[in-house]
Amino acid sequence: MSREQEAGDRGVVMSGSRMDRAVLDLTLAIHGAVAWRYRFADDTLTCSGDGLDRLLGMPGAGVESLQARLRELLEPVIVSAATTSVWRDLELEQPLEDQHGVARRLHVRARPVGQGRSTELVGIATDARACGEEARQLAILADRYRLLAELSPDAICVHQDGLLTYVNPATVRLVRAESDEQLLGHPISEFVAEPSLRDLRQRVARLTEPGMASESTEVRLRCMDGDTVLIESVSVRTEWNGHPAFQVLMHDITAQRRAEHALREQATHDDLTGLLNRRGMNEILTWLTSGESKQLGLVFCDIDNFKRINDSLGHEAGDELLIALARQLSASVPQECTVGRLSGDEFLVITADLDAVGGLQALTRRISEALRIMVPIRDQMVSVSASTGGALLTGSMTGQDLLRYADVAMFHAKSRGPGRISLADSRIISAAEGQLQLEGELRHAIRSDALTLHYQPIVDGDGTTVVGEALLRWSHPERGLLDPGTILAAAEQGDLMRELDQWVLRTALADAARWPSCNDTPPAVAVNLGGLLPGDPDFLDAVTEIIANSGVPFDRVVLEVVETALVDLSPQTHQAMSDLADLGVRFALDDFGTGYSTLSRLKELPVHILKLDRTFVTKIDTDQVDHAIARAVVTMTHAMDRICVAEGVETHEQLQVLRSLEVDQYQGYLVAHPQPAAAFRARLATRP
Repeated sequence: MSREQEAGDRGVVMSGSRMDRAVLDLTLAIHGAVAWRYRFADDTLTCSGDGLDRLLGMPGAGVESLQARLRELLEPVIVSAATTSVWRDLELEQPLEDQHGVARRLHVRARPVGQGRSTELVGIATDARACGEEARQLAILADRYRLLAELSPDAICVHQDGLLTYVNPATVRLVRAESDEQLLGHPISEFVAEPSLRDLRQRVARLTEPGMASESTEVRLRCMDGDTVLIESVSVRTEWNGHPAFQVLMHDITAQRRAEHALREQATHDDLTGLLNRRGMNEILTWLTSGESKQLGLVFCDIDNFKRINDSLGHEAGDELLIALARQLSASVPQECTVGRLSGDEFLVITADLDAVGGLQALTRRISEALRIMVPIRDQMVSVSASTGGALLTGSMTGQDLLRYADVAMFHAKSRGPGRISLADSRIISAAEGQLQLEGELRHAIRSDALTLHYQPIVDGDGTTVVGEALLRWSHPERGLLDPGTILAAAEQGDLMRELDQWVLRTALADAARWPSCNDTPPAVAVNLGGLLPGDPDFLDAVTEIIANSGVPFDRVVLEVVETALVDLSPQTHQAMSDLADLGVRFALDDFGTGYSTLSRLKELPVHILKLDRTFVTKIDTDQVDHAIARAVVTMTHAMDRICVAEGVETHEQLQVLRSLEVDQYQGYLVAHPQPAAAFRARLATRP
């Protein structure tokens, strides 16, 4: 057959445009098929599509040989078409072997065409093995999918026309049914709780084409036992038995959401009292101040003398007291209020409807009265009161502004005595703004080295300076020289105490490194700690690093802490102090006699110096009680082989009595006033 004739015949078989012929060739190639045409009139067979040699297992054979072999295999179809009186499609499978003797099967499908009696046949020939393999693979895939669906831990169901037509075992377990029979044929709406049902219908309505899937969403399902579960579901438009349907994949997230809720509760609630903690109250404040509420009020409460109660009765008793006060406060405030515990002995009450609670002053007074009670703790009746401050949201205040103003009002109330109340008026708010500005200026002063240190000598019985105590000074550009009390108050309010301590320690050590020797030994340098305390996890590392970097020997460093800071030391805190003491650092107990240490507790403290508080020194020469207390402190200090330092020595009479009691060292205006660093260094150079 010539190429021109073959092309013409192909044109007969593939009538239509060139695009039609190209599409037909592509379709045949995809399926590995060959199109053929047989004319009864001249007994001729023509083929279309590549791959006849592969189909017949005759690679490299010529066109005539291939068509002749195909003619033999088509013989039964040709005879049947010539003799049958009924027009219908004809199918046939023929066995054959390829050139290597491998058995194959040829699948033929033919259709008679023409007017009247059949004048020709057109058909498709394919490899029966390929068709069978494809069907087998599809069956395998279907079995695998069915197995995956049956074994899936996630629930899978199909609903058609709103009725369940398939559920896997996980679905049965999810809704706590006994078998799939309880579910099949039932409306899916029976198992979807409102308002999830409304959302489900809207999502399904948007799936208009096969294969379209919805976004993952949370749905609450009703179980057979009446309980509900929360699921994450995705719906997919599909077919079931040839008709449109929806397949739903469901993952139970009930436990996950409960765990998330528990974590959130833990993050926003106080473990001890169960009240909202600082984070939880801040979230409420942020939410309320972002709305339109103009009746937002806040009351800040601080328990009076709680530290004394906590230190004298123990922390467990202190916890019992806080729990009792939390219950009392929660039971006493109106239902329009939310109660929280910020930290320690600080409580907070928020209301978004001041009118409903009688106004800010009435609420503040009610809370103050509720916390003025007697509480039974460890077989003792403990008298309790609280200082309370109230603030009202006005103008452009933020939640943090409101909290700060209430805090300042509380401090104002506390300054007037226990159990008092105060409201944040314009004067208090103005003072709070000034305090906030001072905190920012102090932060800048610390980081720009704008602070200075003065040093007060501590001398022994011979008048030799043995220690220089660093005392903080700040020459404010507008307010002048600020006293330590003002500086420390701003540092405490601005959470700068730790940063301030580190600055003082570094600066004092840098000054001490240049001090001349007194009697061949440079004096030690003493630094008061108020924020960087032994209880901090990184106290040991921070102090060790600062001292090591200064070049000052560890045995020239004295760290002063107040007595109450060392009450109830943990083993870790005790070990940190002991490690520093092993390096040579000495600890001094400042203001001794004003705290609550017992003798047994004091014996355990890793301190080397006890500083007798100035309150017992002022009248030591005239007051028998102060004299007796001082004598007892000196005797106890020496019995424990420690050094006793008397603070606030201002007269010769005081000094004479203290010497008679054999006090080891002295500090006060009689010895010397605090001096700038240069003056103190000059003193050391000119005096023994």
